[in-house]
Amino acid sequence: MALSKRNARTAVLRNRIKRILRDRFRHLRLQLPPVDLVVQLRGPIAMDQCAELATEFIDLVARACRRLTRPQPHSSAAPADRSSKDAS
Repeated sequence: MALSKRNARTAVLRNRIKRILRDRFRHLRLQLPPVDLVVQLRGPIAMDQCAELATEFIDLVARACRRLTRPQPHSSAAPADRSSKDAS
């Protein structure tokens, strides 16, 4: 996990964010399919937003899992009819 100084200014804040996300991940780990997760902060974060970050992380992981476990739509394109080409 890597956090930039641009989004979390102090080392204390970056380390707190990492601890929070690792802790939440440990609680969710057994419920997740075998995937790699990449977490990227989208903007600056302050120390008082860490609790919100934890709940948002749980919501995003749950949404990602629903997308991963959703059945993929099958291609409905029928194979091309070659009988007309063979007749020529």
